[in-house]
Parts: sequence; structure tokens; C-alpha cells
Amino acid sequence: MIELGSLKLNNQERTAWRNYDKFHYEHVKHVLSLYGPVFGF
Repeated sequence: MIELGSLKLNNQERTAWRNYDKFHYEHVKHVLSLYGPVFGF
């Protein structure tokens, strides 16, 4: 695992990361469960 909590992000980077995170949870995570267990964090 990558420790992302310790990264020092500027506002633009933080916004980009939050957008990616939202996309992942809405469009990717449920597909991953088709291939086996997914750890919920």
C-alpha cells in the first residue's frame, strides 16, 4: 500500500485526487468485486 495520507498536495492536486477517488468509487470499485474479494477501506 502507498501511504497517501502523508503527501503534501496543493489545492489543484488535492482536487484532482478527490475527482479520481469519486470516479473510482462510482465506476470502478464495483467492477473489481467481479474478480474476487476487494478490501474495503
